[in-house]
Amino acid sequence: MEVERKHMKYPYTFTAKLARFPYKFHWDNFWLPRFLVGSMILTFPFFLFVHRKVNTPENKAVWAEKHKNERQYHFH
Repeated sequence: MEVERKHMKYPYTFTAKLARFPYKFHWDNFWLPRFLVGSMILTFPFFLFVHRKVNTPENKAVWAEKHKNERQYHFH
């Protein structure tokens, strides 16, 4: 059973706009998409390194102690 499908004259929904967006045209004719993808690839190892150093159990314990001290009430 063959169903005839028609394209919308104007994509009203957000999903339809994403589906009809000319990604290849923008990739080929503008510098910003290529710059963003390249910069994300280049900076990912640095952010991964920082994330791993910050989220060690020792560092979490230090910050938990600091936050515990800050939560103490000064007016008893």
